[in-house]
Amino acid sequence: MNYNPYQAPQTVSLHDGGGPIVPQRPQPWAVGETIQLAWEGFKREWLALAGAHFLVAMISMLPTLAPAAVLATRIVAPKSTSYWIVWGISNAASLVVSTFFEVGLVRLWLSVARGQTANFAVLFGGGNRFFAFLGMRLLTAIVMFVGLVALIVPGVIISLGLAVSTFYLVDAELGPIAALRESWKATTGHKGDLFLLGLVSATLLFFGSMLCCIGYFVAAPVCSVALAIVYVRLSGRGTATSIYAPHHYPGYGQGPYG
Repeated sequence: MNYNPYQAPQTVSLHDGGGPIVPQRPQPWAVGETIQLAWEGFKREWLALAGAHFLVAMISMLPTLAPAAVLATRIVAPKSTSYWIVWGISNAASLVVSTFFEVGLVRLWLSVARGQTANFAVLFGGGNRFFAFLGMRLLTAIVMFVGLVALIVPGVIISLGLAVSTFYLVDAELGPIAALRESWKATTGHKGDLFLLGLVSATLLFFGSMLCCIGYFVAAPVCSVALAIVYVRLSGRGTATSIYAPHHYPGYGQGPYG
């Protein structure tokens, strides 16, 4: 995919009432700029973003406490068949809960990435994409496992190629396979930058977790919004407002493309 860093930003129509977004030409992106914009978005909507991440983390963790609870109350014996059944059910329940809320998280990240006001209520509206999201999560796990079994490098390449698939599934309302395919297509030629963004994100998450885990609820939203910005740029499904500002591009308005 070829980009001209000096071309005028492309505006995308956002219809009132949550109507369809009309995709336009993709836009270029850079790792440093993306992190900076994500940080600015977090500062503007920190309460909704940090609160959503904290709430989802707490709710998703609750089912996983069941194995420890049944051991503490001596309902089951350690490492018994009953224990492993409880363990399996509790982890499956955690997956279901986290998947439901992750649909809402994706919508929250996208609203901030597009310069809109974050609506905390979207966190609880993931039912319409729940089964599609769960199916894609399982499909992605299988694909990633095959890639990692083959070699580490193919697994990393696959993860980079599928990095924005969740956004296609939730935002564009594509099916699991179509979302994976569109993500792979959109990230062609961008895997090096995505790898660098992943390293920066991992570093932020590491140091955030070291700060008594409080910093995690700053780093995690920033990294998530950054990836949402990448999706908006690559897919062309976004507005020019506060994201594609001309001053972000050196030489904008000069030369043959100005």
